[in-house]
Amino acid sequence: MKSKAILLTMFLLLPFGITTAQNVVVIPNQVTVAWDAGAKATDYEVFYIPTSKNKANESEWIPAGTTALLQQTIAFTAEGKYVVGVRSRKLVEGEVIYSEGIAWSDIEGTTSPWVILYAIPPEKPGNLHVK
Repeated sequence: MKSKAILLTMFLLLPFGITTAQNVVVIPNQVTVAWDAGAKATDYEVFYIPTSKNKANESEWIPAGTTALLQQTIAFTAEGKYVVGVRSRKLVEGEVIYSEGIAWSDIEGTTSPWVILYAIPPEKPGNLHVK
């Protein structure tokens, strides 16, 4: 009974992007992330990756966009847990120079490490009747 109450609470809070005690941000389908400026950066690349994948493998990163702003809205299309990453860029003599590292949401450099859980709530039951 307790697990049903927890699941019900989670799905009722889903549309509001509530953060749970485990630092999992539950979202309905998109989230806007923000960060502090990197010195000398002209813009930023934003990525996300399922937590089941290897962040060290750049080919696994899913691009969310490039922006000169300090925020980016990410729309998710597949249910799952995701980590978000941002790296700084600047253009020098026609060449793109990247920051030495990437800021990931689940490790140091964040106020409180977090991951995204995108889950589509189940539909309500239909045809409720007395039997």
